[in-house]
Amino acid sequence: MNRSTYPASQELPSLFLDSCFNGNKHVYLTSNRRYRFKTELVVPKTGPIRITGDRWVQFCLENMVKAILLHFVEQGDDTFYVTGYDNDGLECGVYNEVRKCLKRIVTRVWPYQDYPQVFINSIV
Repeated sequence: MNRSTYPASQELPSLFLDSCFNGNKHVYLTSNRRYRFKTELVVPKTGPIRITGDRWVQFCLENMVKAILLHFVEQGDDTFYVTGYDNDGLECGVYNEVRKCLKRIVTRVWPYQDYPQVFINSIV
């Protein structure tokens, strides 16, 4: 796998701008090995925010060899744990063998402590 295989930048969904972006020009990505990569954000006046820079490319080369889908989990301000999934929905990235596990399961709950919880499960 070489540098030209990966895009120079990765567009982030509008949800990132609405819910996660606090104006910082960097974002930290944590790999499956728990290495942190300080990547750059490009914030145009119009259009999507993008992750870019040499550390983004290095992150991809070291962690996302077979990934076609990236799942970002916010861990704190400007810090995300990133998991990659292959065509079959199996976890991939820095594992010595193919992870024979199901896709990630998402559960939605009410954000109120004293309110009855309703669990709606889906596999994404």
